[in-house]
Amino acid sequence: MKTQVHSFDINVVDGDIFLHIHTDRKKPHKYRIWKDERHPDIFEVARHLNEGLTEAQRTRSKIEIREYLERMYVFIELPVDYHSNQYSAQAI
Repeated sequence: MKTQVHSFDINVVDGDIFLHIHTDRKKPHKYRIWKDERHPDIFEVARHLNEGLTEAQRTRSKIEIREYLERMYVFIELPVDYHSNQYSAQAI
């Protein structure tokens, strides 16, 4: 489901990203994202998420977030392209 970004917060703590995205949904999206084979540089992931979410907020573009938490993945499609929108993650 596509949704509009109202606000977000990205923090890198001990090699993991703690991501909170507030959208037009009542409940915010909250994840812990860690590096994996697709994304070995967690700071590059944080930079991309920040750039994409900032662009979505600025242009009022909708993003899509899909969870596959049984396999510990979240898919975040942003208006800024990246080589993969699949992240190893856990809902928090």
